[in-house]
Amino acid sequence: MNIKKILAVLLVAVIAISVLVGCDVITKNEERDYNQELAVIRYKGLTASVTKGEFNESFNSLAYYYVYYYGYTVEETAELILDSLAERELLILYVRDKISGGDVSKNVVDLLTEVEVNEAVKSANETVSSWYKSIYDELWSEIHADDEDEDADDEDTDEDTEEEEEISPRPVRPDMAEAEIDYDGTIEDKDREVKFFDKEYKDLYTEKEWEEMTDEQKDLIPKAIAELKKQLADNYKSYDYYLESAYETQLLAKYKRSFGKDYNPDIAAVNSKYSKYITLNKEAFATNTESAYKSAITSSLDKTVYHPAGEQGYGYVYNVLFKFSDEQTAKINQFKKDQPDEALVQQFRDALAQEIMVRKSNLDYDADAKEGEENSNAYVLGADGKIAEFKVTDVIAELYAELAGKSFEEAREIATRYVYMVNDDTGMYDSNNNNAITNGGNGYLIPPDGKTSSFVSEFTTLGRALINGTSDTDEEYSALVSKYHINGMGLGAYGYCVTDYGIHFMFVSYLPYNTADTENIDAANNCIGLDYIIDYGRFGDENDQPLTLREAIVEELKNTYSANEYQIEAQNAINNNKDAISKNDKLWKKFMQELKKSLGV
Repeated sequence: MNIKKILAVLLVAVIAISVLVGCDVITKNEERDYNQELAVIRYKGLTASVTKGEFNESFNSLAYYYVYYYGYTVEETAELILDSLAERELLILYVRDKISGGDVSKNVVDLLTEVEVNEAVKSANETVSSWYKSIYDELWSEIHADDEDEDADDEDTDEDTEEEEEISPRPVRPDMAEAEIDYDGTIEDKDREVKFFDKEYKDLYTEKEWEEMTDEQKDLIPKAIAELKKQLADNYKSYDYYLESAYETQLLAKYKRSFGKDYNPDIAAVNSKYSKYITLNKEAFATNTESAYKSAITSSLDKTVYHPAGEQGYGYVYNVLFKFSDEQTAKINQFKKDQPDEALVQQFRDALAQEIMVRKSNLDYDADAKEGEENSNAYVLGADGKIAEFKVTDVIAELYAELAGKSFEEAREIATRYVYMVNDDTGMYDSNNNNAITNGGNGYLIPPDGKTSSFVSEFTTLGRALINGTSDTDEEYSALVSKYHINGMGLGAYGYCVTDYGIHFMFVSYLPYNTADTENIDAANNCIGLDYIIDYGRFGDENDQPLTLREAIVEELKNTYSANEYQIEAQNAINNNKDAISKNDKLWKKFMQELKKSLGV
């Protein structure tokens, strides 16, 4: 092992410890020392610098990764970080000159639209607000460190009330997508962001948070604000420091956007990318075909163009589970113990499923609404003010009636609504699952007959019948249609089955390769076409329209072009203006000695 690697191993422990415990590797000195300039950048009448303090903060954040992952020494790491900071400052000056047309009298904020300025204020506010909240929580904890938990006398002893209070709300459906930011547009007064320290105290919180705060909590706000200002000053910072940084970020983003503004890839570029995906798919699926293909369609539908003949037939389904109660599950388990005949067990379970009672979520539930206000209840209430319960057979009948005669897009929206309203399958809401409905995904992936399924048998059988019109049991498909109340086949088909979990209503939400869509698939080559829809979006949302493969490729090409052109321009600007950066070699040499000494190397 060479000396470079040995030093890297030694430094990993030192830097990792300091990162984990929140201590700085480099001790902060007084303000004068903090503001010493390690590098000065002069470009066309504009000047910027990199201070020791700024370098220290970057070093403390990044050094561990340079050393651990890339094996750099301390000196190499420090040089790279200083160069990076100086080059960013140079790039900002370069972009200022470009956008201003050489007018050095204009500050960064003068070069931004009102929308860009507003976005910068939002960014600075988020940074400072996070700092403020941590200070407030710490102060509150210090004041109430010796407080004991409130006596249980305040608990409601009414058993029915307690039971309802323990029922957690189902996940709330995300709001409709917001329109892309029009950076050249205008801002209504109601949307104009107020700088953090100019806000009224109540505007630091949501309306509900403010209404629920006690006088004691509100009285602590000025102290937390004062402490925030003190800590900012102690770190030689101010709100304006973060705001100016946000302005600069917006300026660079503005310049980057300019490269793709008028670029529209032609059909040759689109077809080239399309062909490249096919080649990449074939290479990826050449070995471990089933697992590689399944992985592809669960992670990147926009990049899975080729669908091997032996792997076609997968489909996604929404699952609406009407769950057995704990009492019903106990009855089923007991019956299983006493009855060895599986057919009789299923009959008992199916009959019991008809007795499931369903709670409906209030789809307009507002978690921030105060008790008694409109939509403050997570569930639909009955006339007695308690959570209403509905017969599962009635709810399923309602669902079938709503779906009858609807287009696929309309039916998909109805099925989605019921997932948020009555579903008890937590997996459909799993934020860690790429295909969970809460992530805008398509639900569960059902493999075709002959492929291994991780789902229970009845669920798998129904899914395959709905998606492909096949039967993986001894029963004929026509028998499954009657048994599982199947309506349709393929995209938009639905039906329900009973398992040990309860009743599962299943809706086919997406097909990675829909053989019925003869206009948009190339069956001879096992490929989807450019106009194949890869994301249906949200029905009725003008900002979340269906997305075709062609549109996805065009967007990717535009983003790639913009990023590449900007990167080329930025690198050329830096390479051609290296002499604009002047380093304080004497200060840097002394500083490096202090740094290495503090690290013990």
